[in-house]
Amino acid sequence: RPARRGSVGKRINVVRVAADVDDLRGLVLSDLHVGHQCFDEKMLDYYLGLLDNDPNMRVLLLGDLHETKMRKSKGLLSEQAWSLPGQRKFLTRKLKPFADRIDGAVMGNHEYRSPDEGGDDPMGVLCECLGVPEDKYFGHFGCVAYCSDKPRRIAYRLSLKHGASGGTMVGSGLNAVHRQTCNIEADIYVEGHVHKASCAGPLQRYVPDLHNGDLPATPYWEITNGSLLNAELSYAEMKGYP
Repeated sequence: RPARRGSVGKRINVVRVAADVDDLRGLVLSDLHVGHQCFDEKMLDYYLGLLDNDPNMRVLLLGDLHETKMRKSKGLLSEQAWSLPGQRKFLTRKLKPFADRIDGAVMGNHEYRSPDEGGDDPMGVLCECLGVPEDKYFGHFGCVAYCSDKPRRIAYRLSLKHGASGGTMVGSGLNAVHRQTCNIEADIYVEGHVHKASCAGPLQRYVPDLHNGDLPATPYWEITNGSLLNAELSYAEMKGYP
């Protein structure tokens, strides 16, 4: 089957949340770097165990689940311990039990390396292996909106993007997330890539409510995800990266 790169259609997935759900949580998986010699499988199992304990928890895939080393990549080719097919097989086995809870997926820079070299799109192929519908794979960025069926019909919009910041300072990842606020209006902006878990918010901006003739201050949050790499004795440690 052809790779999904270039076939991205809708960039939003609207998820209906049952009225009896009072507390909806999402597990964001990014920067697993499965196949890297420093990948921490035990930590991945811990987070997937959260899904077993909370049947309402949803899943968002934020890129760099694969390692996908290429000769022109940063780092050392020898750090990749598993082939790309081996990484795909491992991820399919781990995520298949929760595939029906995956609401959105974007590619990371490691996944983009393969199609850039003329290969397939690892994230798109993984979604096919998991049975994730095409309209839930957004390519580089997209939005997931969770809409409650409670009488008030509260909704939250999540902007999903892998990110591209190269900064190593504490605020560099959040600065990169903040740029996305210029491109899409959302309630929560989530990015990975920087391997530093951080959060800013609630921030606020004024959004005109034309229906009620009001100008309310609307809160929003900016979040960066961590990684599942132990950086000891790696290229990242040598270069002083997180």
